[in-house]
Parts: sequence; C-alpha cells; structure tokens
Amino acid sequence: MSLLLNTKARYNEQFLIGLTNPNNRSAATLNVSAGEPFDLACTDVEADFEMVCGVIYDDDDKRHVAVGIEGVIAKLSMRMNQAGERSKALVDAYLEKLERLALVTGRNRLLPLSKSPLTPSEEAPEGGTTVRPSFDGARFWRLKPNGPPAGERDVTLLTNN
Repeated sequence: MSLLLNTKARYNEQFLIGLTNPNNRSAATLNVSAGEPFDLACTDVEADFEMVCGVIYDDDDKRHVAVGIEGVIAKLSMRMNQAGERSKALVDAYLEKLERLALVTGRNRLLPLSKSPLTPSEEAPEGGTTVRPSFDGARFWRLKPNGPPAGERDVTLLTNN
C-alpha cells in the first residue's frame, strides 16, 4: 500500500475531496492522478523522510506510515488555501514527529567504532579467577553508588584501603 492509499484508507473521502479542492465545493471525486495536489503531497512527504531521517519511506514500517499520513494532511492543508493557525499547528506537529522519528530510524547516526589494537580479556580465564581492574577490587565496596548501610559510615571509609 502506498502513502496515498494509506491516507485514503484512514480519512473520509469527502474530507480529502474538500482538502484538495478548496475552491470547488461541487467536486465529487478525489483526484489522485500524478501531478495533482494529493499525489504531490505524498511525493513531498516521501522526500521529507529522505532529507530529515536519511531513510526511504517504507510502507511496511508502522512508524513511517503514521508520520507520513500526518505529513500528507499537513501539506495539503497548508497548500490548499487553508493556511491558518490550525494548518501551521499540523505542519509543526508533523515536523516534530519526523525529527523524533529521525532519532530512532535515521541512518545519519554516528556508529560506535574503535581503532584500538586492544582486545577485551575473557571474564573467567582458564585459572578460574575473575579478571578485573585494580580499581574494581573488594576494598572499594564502600565507595560504590548508594553507599554502605547507615551504621557503617565512619572514618574507616577513608582509611581502610
């Protein structure tokens, strides 16, 4: 299902007719052919996904569909002589959701990479002892988060190394 068909499936056809034909109150059919406002709005929303999120719009991803449909309605509302506070609010909400989606699905994120020649040691080598750095020893148990029990907070905390 394309973005156009997803939008048609979720909104009343009469609402969409009124949104795409604001100057023609007698319009009875929704024109979805190429080059018409409805088709162009869908194309522009798909382009927004590529520009903002860095991914191609995917009809199989529920998150893409939910944000994309809002984008189509927002763009149609703004472009079809219905620019007002409500249209501006729709566009702002759409752009905010698109940016939030980019944080989750965007491919422009920094990936964790390392050029270190070091490799992590095994937690339990053949001898069976636990490998830990010296600062993770038992003598530092009192310095761990949430501290020791209330009765044990005394001067020995600093001198018991």
